[in-house]
Amino acid sequence: MDASYIEKYNILQTFQSNDHQKVFIGTVKDRDHEIVIINILRDLGDLWKKDKEKLENALGNLLHLEIVEEGFVLVTTFKDAQPLEDYFNQTHVGIHKRMNILFAYLRDIVKYKELDYSLQSMLIDEAQILIDNHQPFLSELILIDKNLEMDTPFEGLVKKIAGVMKKILIAGSSLEDENKDMLQFIHKLENGEHTYKDIEDIYHAFRSYYLYQWAMGEQSTGSRKSLALREESSFRKKAQPRMGKSMLGKMALLVVALGLGTYGLSKYGLLEGRQENVLVEPVAYFERIETSTGWEFVNKSTGNNLKESIWEVLKNEEIIESTKAKDLMIASPEAGIYKVSLKVKGEKGQWSQPYEEEIILGNNVNDEYSEAEDLSDPLEEVERLDKLHLEYDTSQGISLDHDIYKTGNYGIRIEGSIDSPRKISFKNLSLNDQSFFSMWIMADAAEPIEIRLKGLQKNRIVFEKNIQHQPSGAYLWELLNIEDGIGSIDRLEMSLSAPSVLWLDDIEVDSFK
Repeated sequence: MDASYIEKYNILQTFQSNDHQKVFIGTVKDRDHEIVIINILRDLGDLWKKDKEKLENALGNLLHLEIVEEGFVLVTTFKDAQPLEDYFNQTHVGIHKRMNILFAYLRDIVKYKELDYSLQSMLIDEAQILIDNHQPFLSELILIDKNLEMDTPFEGLVKKIAGVMKKILIAGSSLEDENKDMLQFIHKLENGEHTYKDIEDIYHAFRSYYLYQWAMGEQSTGSRKSLALREESSFRKKAQPRMGKSMLGKMALLVVALGLGTYGLSKYGLLEGRQENVLVEPVAYFERIETSTGWEFVNKSTGNNLKESIWEVLKNEEIIESTKAKDLMIASPEAGIYKVSLKVKGEKGQWSQPYEEEIILGNNVNDEYSEAEDLSDPLEEVERLDKLHLEYDTSQGISLDHDIYKTGNYGIRIEGSIDSPRKISFKNLSLNDQSFFSMWIMADAAEPIEIRLKGLQKNRIVFEKNIQHQPSGAYLWELLNIEDGIGSIDRLEMSLSAPSVLWLDDIEVDSFK
């Protein structure tokens, strides 16, 4: 960020200008198609200067940051998207999708936890949430309203988060879609009936509930049982000092979402004269409804005069159905890992990006099996990790996770790293030439994972294997299985490189009987 913003960006239009702020619409020089927002904040004392480094780390769409004579300059990316409220008004959003949006919202605001509460309050506002291709993200646009006043303690921040959660959960929904556990959780946040110390505490409490109750496809709505949203003491952090009114000069900071992009900028008159031939791109989307006879997939795609739909269903990586019907029905699905994808064609012949969902089904679609039941009776669980002699360095961010695991009582959590691969050794093995290695792996983002395996016998390398694994989505358990070339070994060394957080469970290193 050495060059000044003047040297890197063209200013096209002024969106807002007052005594405290100037906001411009601009483009990257030499790349006129890349629109940016140039935000110059003035007369805000030490607030921005002392949080400069924290803002650099926290803002996910930040392109440029500098302090100049005219103020504090933030240049952020611009993305075509739809405001949350408009999305709910124009689209039927079922409870599954609402829970996914809730999870994404709480996960994404954790990155703001080191900022002052007033900055956090701006960035966690409902108006920050935009929807692109049915996926939520945060706009991170800061607009200042001099007519309001804000002095935000932590409890005020929690109440604001609770309000956003309630909006996501019930806005425009029918009564049967309401989730009593979640509404009770929100009610406690609103009324201060909790001991959370920061927004990461709230996220972790919700995450455990979400992964057990909603992320696993084999749990039908009827079979879910209540799993309390717990307050985990292991996530306690020291509360940040409260920020006084003097810091803000008795001036409130109000976030207003523009819903940037062809949709949002046109709504606010920022693209006047540039919209005559706007082409509405088709967007594929479907909702899954569990019935007594199987799964119904309802096509909810959007676009002008959609001409064609193509569905594809894979079971355990093999295509079992491909159809051009508007909707899809899978009757009496059997156990397996299903991947359902849909793409649609618009009136001009342009195809959408495919929308995909992965569903992991247990022994029977009507089973009363659930993770919550397993947790309630740990004596019936088989903890496969207990059978292994594991060796790892906790300073590398490797630990046992008693909150997130596939089966048993715990899994292995690994902090992401590209430059420093995380290493785990399996010792005291006794494998013959007909052996296998398998494990379930999950990541918090769909980023590539590099896995290296090295088998040894009496410190002599017997085999080496490199695996490039591409997760099909965030927070999905996927099985990796290797049966070829392992050989007779007494130790297996595994290293993992990935930018995302990983979880491992149900690891088996054994010989065929």
